[in-house]
Amino acid sequence: MLESAPTVVINSAVDWPAVVAGISAGVAALAGIGATLWQASRTWGHEDKRAKIAEKRRIYAACLTTLSAGLRASVYRTFSAAPQKLPQLPMSTTSHRMRALTQ
Repeated sequence: MLESAPTVVINSAVDWPAVVAGISAGVAALAGIGATLWQASRTWGHEDKRAKIAEKRRIYAACLTTLSAGLRASVYRTFSAAPQKLPQLPMSTTSHRMRALTQ
């Protein structure tokens, strides 16, 4: 018996659907990476802005508290002979608001 060799068909045509699928997957991956980087850069900027605003609020609240204490001390000094014996004045609504901002 004679054995016959298998027939091999060589097709030299380009498989265009596979090429297009590979290119589109690469483009989608690059677009995803670019969008992620862009979003991260925007988020970092907003966090920095929020941190700066929070720091300004803390400074403003500390300034108002200090000014309020100074005013209270000058009023005690002006209108009383013994400021240490006077009762503690109640906190104003502004002080409560400033305390809420710093918490």
